Amino acid sequence: MPAYEVARGILAREKEKVKYRVADPSIWHPRPQNRMGESRGPTIQEDMSNEGVFFLRADNDRIQGKMQVHKRLRVEEEIDTKTGEITGEHPMFRAFNNNHHFWRTMQGLQEDAKIPEDVDTDQEDHIYDEFRYMCMARPVAPKKVSRIPQGSFMAERNKYIRAKQYAQRHGVSMSVAYQRVR
Repeated sequence: MPAYEVARGILAREKEKVKYRVADPSIWHPRPQNRMGESRGPTIQEDMSNEGVFFLRADNDRIQGKMQVHKRLRVEEEIDTKTGEITGEHPMFRAFNNNHHFWRTMQGLQEDAKIPEDVDTDQEDHIYDEFRYMCMARPVAPKKVSRIPQGSFMAERNKYIRAKQYAQRHGVSMSVAYQRVR
């Protein structure tokens, strides 16, 4: 399907105003791998933009991208600074039930046998790539962690709370739990 027809299909399917779209950097290449024998002409990106579909160039770093995907799939915990207790949990990403292809493909992704920091690119990974591009377009920065000085009252109190939770979960005495937590 020519790029201009794909662009028209995108516009026809979008029900809401889209702030930005992210695309694989290969659409800016004048001669993509599958069109090496052709003469130079407009790029896929040029054909799309002529139809009113504009993209940001995705960051194609697969390793950093996978780390960003993992950060998004992790549940963020709200911790009370005074007690050290978890007061709430919030997902950083939500996929709705009608995202059938997301659920179908993301659950079956496997690591690359040669590069475990990446997913196997021989499997169906288009949805994963889209997700990775979006994560890299708005990367999550690590939170600043305020360190509580070791040996202070607050550090010992937090250790006590963790030991109490450990003892309840594992059915051990407080003295054993206190030795096992940090």
